[in-house]
Formats: sequence, C-alpha cells, structure tokens
Amino acid sequence: MFNFIWKLSMEKVKISLKLFEKALNTLKESISFVNNKDYDEIYTIIRDSVIQRFEYTVELMWKTIKNFLKEVHWLECVSPKTCLKLAKKVWIIDNLEIYFKMINLRNITSHTYDETKADILVEQIEYLLPFIQKVYDEIVKVLK
Repeated sequence: MFNFIWKLSMEKVKISLKLFEKALNTLKESISFVNNKDYDEIYTIIRDSVIQRFEYTVELMWKTIKNFLKEVHWLECVSPKTCLKLAKKVWIIDNLEIYFKMINLRNITSHTYDETKADILVEQIEYLLPFIQKVYDEIVKVLK
C-alpha cells in the first residue's frame, strides 16, 4: 500500500518536473535568439518573449520545488521564498540570495514597460539561467 501511494506521489512530481523542463527549454531557446540584435523589430519580440518565458519558468520552478519537497521530503511550503529556504536545507539549491533575486526579478518583470529596463532584465535573466537549470538537474538526479 505504501509503495502504491509513494509511486502516485512521485507521478505528481514527475508531471510538475516535465512542465518545468518544457518551460526551461523555451526560455533557453529565446535567450539563444535574443543575442542576435541584427533586426530591431525581431529583437524586441524575442526580448519580450525571454521576459515572459522567464516569468512562467520561475513560476514552474518554485511549484516543482514545492511538489518535490512535499512528496519526497514530506515538507510543506506555500510561498516561493519559503520553498526556496527549504530547498536549500535539502541541498537542491546552495545560494539562496541568487534564488531570492530570481523571485524578485520575476515579480518586477510583470510590471516593466520601459525598453531600457527590459534590456537590462534580459541580461539578468541570461545570468540566472544556469541556476534555474541547476534546480532542474538536482531534482532529476534525486528522482533517478
């Protein structure tokens, strides 16, 4: 009985992880295109795409962490920052400040309409991408 329940719980984490993986891949794809600034019109569209994809990737990242903590470690959290604090305790992440910055940046992106700020945001998002990837990789490693 316990084995059945555990497998069911792992399915929830795996589904969440799959959505996170898709979002992460779309973010990486946008970032690879945004570095080509040959055409202003296309650059603006891709830059905005990077920002939007960052928003939903970070959202799926912390919700995957939440599911992982609940199903694998039996730990409950309700907000991104509390989930990140617990993730640090179970060694999914190591630099809490970077991930807090990520959450704060995600909150800022939904209220940014200034072109210059948007360009700066994309640079910061590109810097944060490996940290998002690390969360994905750590969870996959545990689930194997």
